[in-house]
Amino acid sequence: MRKYGFALAVALLPAGFASLSATAQPLNWDGGPDFLVQLHVRRRASVSAAAPAPKPAGQLLVVDAVDTVMGNFHRYDNERHPYGAGNFWADFIGHGYGPGSAFARQDADGAVTIEFSDLEDLLKTLVEVSRKEHAQIAVLNINAHGRPGGNWFPPDGEAADEDECQSWVQTAEASDAVSYRMYYSEVSKSYTMSLRRSSTRAKPHYFECVTGAGDWRRVASRVKGLSTVFAPGAQVHFDSCLTGLGKAGETFVEAVAEALFPEGGGNVLAATDYGLSDWSMPRGMGFWDYQNDAQLLRFNRLYPRDRKDSEFAQTGGVRVARYQNGSWTTFSVQGLSVMPAGAEPLLSVGTAASKAGNLSYNNPVH
Repeated sequence: MRKYGFALAVALLPAGFASLSATAQPLNWDGGPDFLVQLHVRRRASVSAAAPAPKPAGQLLVVDAVDTVMGNFHRYDNERHPYGAGNFWADFIGHGYGPGSAFARQDADGAVTIEFSDLEDLLKTLVEVSRKEHAQIAVLNINAHGRPGGNWFPPDGEAADEDECQSWVQTAEASDAVSYRMYYSEVSKSYTMSLRRSSTRAKPHYFECVTGAGDWRRVASRVKGLSTVFAPGAQVHFDSCLTGLGKAGETFVEAVAEALFPEGGGNVLAATDYGLSDWSMPRGMGFWDYQNDAQLLRFNRLYPRDRKDSEFAQTGGVRVARYQNGSWTTFSVQGLSVMPAGAEPLLSVGTAASKAGNLSYNNPVH
């Protein structure tokens, strides 16, 4: 079974999680092998090597997760346009430690950054983080390439060995420049239209390595301890292109919600447009999508040259799965300038505080 390492950034959030704590406590990793991996912790000079203070009662976690391919992109992007202090994407920079390894980095803000190679790795690591920290997760942000109704990474190590996942595997193992060039590639109208057609089906089939609704249900069902990981009212945000689009997106967010929150009480959000995640979007993922041929022509002429997402940012939307009145319901919200990233009140107020700043919600569209 092939293993590629996984990345995860964790910060601490006070009880009630109205906003992200700016003074996160260092994580107290006990070292030594466990059932999943050996975690190696590196402390920066700006972080005290002293033992962390005991966490207050009711402490909650915010988790940022990135697959190997997008982690490689952020590493290359950061080398060319250094992510400044407070840039949302700083926690998503990968480290490329290769097959069979994992690395946990203690950041100056109290975060721990790791990189995941498949869904099963991610879910097992969430359980391990929660167990070691004796704390539940309030917010999970996942950054990976997306398709309507799924993400481009393997569901598990077995799938990574199959033919349809070899394009992802080869990209993950290639130089960071490969992920970087792929990110800034042109977008064809025919490809966009084909994805929109795929989104009209509840369970579209892709001839590539896409982890969709069924994979989340199947993999989550065999990860022990997952049902206790998330705090009541927890939020999962997919920082990915198009994952929440159409009927496929509805099926996806509901499946993820049922897999992670079997007793209800959580929320899952996924973008209905292409996502923008580079150095020029420090507040979090922005949005772009096809509007007309002239707009697409301009995009394809300038985007691979300028490599600056903010130049093309538009307002966009998210698909939301929420537990209400004893069952899951889904709806979309449009007119967002950035994907929610922190523990803001969900779609119930005009303005909400997020991890990356302030954002305004327009009226929900059911």
